[in-house]
Amino acid sequence: MKGTTLLAELAPVELAGAAAKKSGARTSVVALTAPHEVVFKILADIEALPRWAGGFCEMVYLDLGSWRGLTVLGELWLELEINAHEGKICVAGGPAVGRFTASGVAGAASC
Repeated sequence: MKGTTLLAELAPVELAGAAAKKSGARTSVVALTAPHEVVFKILADIEALPRWAGGFCEMVYLDLGSWRGLTVLGELWLELEINAHEGKICVAGGPAVGRFTASGVAGAASC
């Protein structure tokens, strides 16, 4: 899996597998030895989404200035909401630009 490759690059020390089903979301917890800034920078790059979320998103591309992704839910418009101060990244996706459902990726559990 592509996401596993990225985690290997960041030297995980603990992978608590967790597929916690919570409102349709899958949550995984991992402890990394890489510095917070390095991990956050990778997660905050929408082009890296397939590298760390390969089980969800296989590819992303620009379409008329907005991001689209080929996901397990089909083709979705994608957007990241990033708050470096809080250490929070939200991935939002939907069938059209502006019609998104957000999911917390880092930091707080909800966006």
